[in-house]
Amino acid sequence: MAEAAGAAGATAPRVAFVAAGKLHVCLAGRGPELVESAFVSTVQERAREIQRRHAWKGAQGGFGALAWGRQPQAPDTVHSLYTGLSRGPKPGTIVYSLEVDRLGAVCSYDPESGIERRLLHGSERKLRDLCARAGGPEIALSVLHPDGSGAIAVMSADATDLRELTEGDSVDLGPAWADDGTPRIVYQAAGVGRDGTGRPRGFGAFEIHALDLRRGEVETLASEDGADLVQPRLGPDGALYYLRRPRGALRGTVTHGVKEALLFVPRLFYALFQYLNFFSARYTGKPLTTAGGPQKKTDLRKMLEWANLADADQGAQDAEDEAGRAPVSHRIERRRGAAAPEVLETGVAAYDLAPDGTLVFAAHGAVWARTADGRRTRLCDATGVEQLVAF
Repeated sequence: MAEAAGAAGATAPRVAFVAAGKLHVCLAGRGPELVESAFVSTVQERAREIQRRHAWKGAQGGFGALAWGRQPQAPDTVHSLYTGLSRGPKPGTIVYSLEVDRLGAVCSYDPESGIERRLLHGSERKLRDLCARAGGPEIALSVLHPDGSGAIAVMSADATDLRELTEGDSVDLGPAWADDGTPRIVYQAAGVGRDGTGRPRGFGAFEIHALDLRRGEVETLASEDGADLVQPRLGPDGALYYLRRPRGALRGTVTHGVKEALLFVPRLFYALFQYLNFFSARYTGKPLTTAGGPQKKTDLRKMLEWANLADADQGAQDAEDEAGRAPVSHRIERRRGAAAPEVLETGVAAYDLAPDGTLVFAAHGAVWARTADGRRTRLCDATGVEQLVAF
C-alpha cells in the first residue's frame, strides 16, 4: 500500500476506534491513547465492594457461574463490551454504547478534557451501532430483540425518547445519516431464518437499504448474491460507500446476537438440571446423572460444547483481527448512481467517512486516511480494530 510521506499533520482527522475490546483515540500528531471508561470502573469498584462485604458467604462462586459453563469470575473482570461508536452531536466529541454486567449504557466523551458523561445506564435493551446526526438533535442506532430480529431506531442526543423506525422479521443494523442533506438513514438488513418452532436458525445476505424519514419509505440501494454489504455511508456527493465481505464472513454483533438467541434454550435446561441435581444429591445422596447412565453425561457434555461454541468461534475471529489479517476480500466499494461499484481499498476491518469526506479505514495493522485524490496517510498503528469513527 502506498503511503504518503511524513506523519499525519494538523489537518488529519481525529479517529476513535475499538480494538481488542478497548476504546482508543488518535488525535492529530499523536499516537493512539487508551480511554478508560469511568462508568465501567465504577461498576467494577461496586462489584469489588459487594465482594468485600459478602466474602464470608462465598458470593463469587456457586450455581450461577456453573449454569453458564464457566468458572466463577472475580468482580474486577466484570464483562464490558463496546457495542456502538459514533462522533458526537457536539464537534470534537464521541458517543458510545456499552454493555456492562449485561445492562446497556450510553456515554459521551471529550478527548481534550478527558471527561466522560453518562447519558443512559441500566437499560435492558440491546443497543448497537450508534450514529449521531451531524449538527442535529438525534442519534440513530439499532436495537436487537430477544427473538433474534433487530430494528433501526432513533433517540434524542441525551439518550432519551427512543423510538423504533423499522419492523419485521429481519436484522436491521449499522444505521448512518445521509451526508448529502437528504432526510435519509442508510442501513444493512438481512432476513431471519427460523425453524418450525419459530426459533432463529440463521440470517440471509445483508443488503443496503435507505429509509426516507419524510415519506416513511424504504428503498434497496445495493445487494449482491454471495456477499454481505455492511457499514453503509452516503457521502456528501450522494455516493454510496459500504464494506463488502464474502457471504458468511460477517463478524460482530449480528452473529453474537443470533448465537445468544440459539443458546438460550440449552442454557436454560442445563441450569434447571443443575438446580434439581443439587437438591437430589443433597437430600437423597444420589445425583440425577446416575439415572440414565453414561448417555446422560454425554448429552450434558454436548450441551456444554454447544454453549461454548459461540465463545470459541468469536475467539478465533478476534485472533485474526489482532494479527492484522483482515482478508483481502473485505473491501470498501463505492457506487455512484447506476455505475458499476468501484473498489477503493482491500483488507479492511472497519472504516468511516470524516466530516470533510475523507475516507478513514483500518487495514494492514494501521489506521489510514485517504483523500479524494487517492493519497493515503498513515494516522496511527492499530491491530484488531472492530469499530472506527472519524470525528
